[in-house]
Amino acid sequence: MTGLHRHMLAPLLVLGASSVLAPAGGQPPAGGKSQAVPRQPNIVMIFTDDQRADSLGCTAHPFVKTPNIDSLAREGIRFDNMFVITSLCCPSRATVLSGLYTHLTGVSENGQDLSYDASTPYLPRLLKEAGYTTAFIGKYHMGKKAFPRPDFDYWAAMDQNGGRGKYIDPRLNINGKVTASVGHSTDVLSGLALDWLKERQDKPFFLLLSLRNLHFPWTPPPRHAGMYRDAPVELPASFNDSLDLLPGAGGEKQYTKLTGNLINQFSDRKVGVTQFVRDYARMVPSIDENVGLLIQQLKKSGLYDNTVFLYSSDNGFLLGEHGLVRKGLFYEPSIRVPLLIRYPPRLPAGVRVDAQALNLDLAPTLLDLAGVPRPMAMQGRSLIPVARGEQDSWRQDWLFMEQYPEGGSPPLLAVRGERWKYVRAWGETVEEELFDLAGDPGERRNLAGEAAHGSRLETMRRRMKELLLEVKAPGEWMAGPATADPSSQ
Repeated sequence: MTGLHRHMLAPLLVLGASSVLAPAGGQPPAGGKSQAVPRQPNIVMIFTDDQRADSLGCTAHPFVKTPNIDSLAREGIRFDNMFVITSLCCPSRATVLSGLYTHLTGVSENGQDLSYDASTPYLPRLLKEAGYTTAFIGKYHMGKKAFPRPDFDYWAAMDQNGGRGKYIDPRLNINGKVTASVGHSTDVLSGLALDWLKERQDKPFFLLLSLRNLHFPWTPPPRHAGMYRDAPVELPASFNDSLDLLPGAGGEKQYTKLTGNLINQFSDRKVGVTQFVRDYARMVPSIDENVGLLIQQLKKSGLYDNTVFLYSSDNGFLLGEHGLVRKGLFYEPSIRVPLLIRYPPRLPAGVRVDAQALNLDLAPTLLDLAGVPRPMAMQGRSLIPVARGEQDSWRQDWLFMEQYPEGGSPPLLAVRGERWKYVRAWGETVEEELFDLAGDPGERRNLAGEAAHGSRLETMRRRMKELLLEVKAPGEWMAGPATADPSSQ
């Protein structure tokens, strides 16, 4: 069925019924010392920042090597079409922890925080109520202070720059006490995670390790400062496209002034993007090294094969596509992120899934693996049935909502289907874009003003209204396209 195709990377792991809930006192997991396998799995979630889907070795980066992260794909599931519903840090993080669209989390821009009352389906609380020990380590970023948030038994958050933290010698709030540290944040935070894991033996645990990599300004550990200096960089085909092709009232005037478009600081834009691509790539090896250390620790303690290991990011990033270096837009590199999940008792090894997965789905997926019922309020769905090939149907499209884009750009809505993408941006006027992702994967030709695609445009307009109703969008998002001016593109 369309959208459910799975690719085999390695022979499937044969699953028996007893593998799903291994009884205490069962067979010890491979790769570690003998011990009882608890009924509930442990969960380690590695969450990075601004990481494109194509930035890993297993996702065909031309020169970055990530052997440890690649092992998760080889021994688990890789989702080839994983997207974020909002390409901005805090809103995306709120969605991951709640399984809700941005307008329902109350976090529509950076600096805002979740409500932690019972009305919010909050993943750490749900796991804690189910018997889990919980820990957060790293960049929380929601809200402007790093004080401990509810339902985390252990808390170590970066405490500078409004919760964004620093790469070098980050200051931390550890269980309410501000503490200095020495070293690169990836090593410091991963070291705290390793220390915490060494004490986990008595009950199932949930560890969310949220790393600052690969957020600008790209500052790798000194040991990686010279990497990829001469690596060949191929600029995107759309690099020199006119900014007038971008949506939004004012076109070039609107977008070239965005502080988020980092390329503006270079007089030679080609040289600038080439440098940025290499700088960005240097941020990946330290993640991979520390993922390897975490895997080693879990194997040493005999916990690895009964631990859900999930790897993903808050949003993607444009590196020269359409002449832009930034996030926050609907273009594919900005909304695609990696998603790898390894858990041998319930997931086959070496499978790639084409179905469209969303950051909305992460909380429901982890609850499913933990055996915890999904709250009805959550708008995402567990990815486990589709990963196991047990799902008869799946979403064919979904709604992207950039509610308050940074830099003053107009609000953006998009319907992303398996082939077609329809975009609506409005400021003083409404502007539309229609892309055929099959024939134009770089999203360079806007078909919204072409008569031959008028019927498709109307279909996508109707579908956007349907999806807005489904996600309970506020009334201001329901403005119809009657004022749209496709010819302005």
